[in-house]
Amino acid sequence: MRALHEKESARAIIVGTGAGTGLSAVAEEKGGADLIIAYATGKYRMAGRSSMTGRFAFGNANGEAVRMAAELRPLVRRAPLIAGVFAQDPFRNMEDFLDELCRLGYDGVQNIPGMGGQEIMEGADNIKALVAARCGFGQEVELVRLARRRDLLTTPYCSRPDHLKLLIDAGADVLVLHMGLTGNERDKNMEVTPLQECKDRINELSLLAKQQNPNVIVLCHGGPVVGPMELHYLMSSCPWLAGFYGASAIERIPVETALRKSVQAFSALKLNPQRRVLQ
Repeated sequence: MRALHEKESARAIIVGTGAGTGLSAVAEEKGGADLIIAYATGKYRMAGRSSMTGRFAFGNANGEAVRMAAELRPLVRRAPLIAGVFAQDPFRNMEDFLDELCRLGYDGVQNIPGMGGQEIMEGADNIKALVAARCGFGQEVELVRLARRRDLLTTPYCSRPDHLKLLIDAGADVLVLHMGLTGNERDKNMEVTPLQECKDRINELSLLAKQQNPNVIVLCHGGPVVGPMELHYLMSSCPWLAGFYGASAIERIPVETALRKSVQAFSALKLNPQRRVLQ
């Protein structure tokens, strides 16, 4: 936390990144990432699937965090390595699981998959149904509380004022304000939170956070932030915003673009005009 507070005091942006592969983690750390998060959604995303697959039971999210430690921990030298934890997992004792993550070398935890941005993406009715099934946000708050007892860095997602207050009471170090699915707000096939609405929401939530705990660090994630231009607007419009946590915006979109352009450049080359077909 000291390094993060020093960056904030120096008015330098804090950047967290999702890593679904070892190659991503190495490149992100070389690029200056302050936090690197390993979680099932990142693994699915870099396997060519939508980030939304992380909302469904296609695999064991906590099991993926365990497996990814072996891939990422030997490679990440400087940045804290954060595990994405599914706090509502009915088949794990969360205290025992956090102890296991410590042994694997993780430096912190994040509530993913979780409810930090779920209401934006899936609606309030789904939240009510999960709470009724005893799979609500309270378990994510308890995750933060248990992690802080183990001196793990906590960087939970959050999108609601009431959730924000609970997380700060539990001792959250960094709040990541979730703005919904990452995408271009002009894309008619997605419901992307408009940039202006993100600005207003971030200002509301970050002010509440700082009023409750002046030392908490506030980052944003998702929504229309697909590149530095959108983030620059938010950073210049939101005085309490200390940085950005990028998953698709950092790990997927730039890679897709670079690979496509690389293949197109190679494919644009022509055969030697002197080439002859042997008879």
